[in-house]
Amino acid sequence: MTTTEALNPPASLIDDFKDLQTTILQDIEGSKTRELVEYFGQAELKSREMQLRTVDYGQKQHAQLLCDAFAASSRILLMAWRKAHGAELHV
Repeated sequence: MTTTEALNPPASLIDDFKDLQTTILQDIEGSKTRELVEYFGQAELKSREMQLRTVDYGQKQHAQLLCDAFAASSRILLMAWRKAHGAELHV
């Protein structure tokens, strides 16, 4: 199976993850939240690729769980931003 190291967030986003609630609240323009959503979207895509490249059933299941988790993370971020700012964030 492809290593999950490719799913690690870039160093520029690590601080944003540390206090996600503050990041979202202070992100009036939505740029940080968009970066996070983009990261989760790319990680979801890489997870899907991992799933397609392996023939091992357990690894396929693991990759699917990762894919689902990253997709859910994007949705949660967008809902949290919407709740904090009272508007939809267009990505």
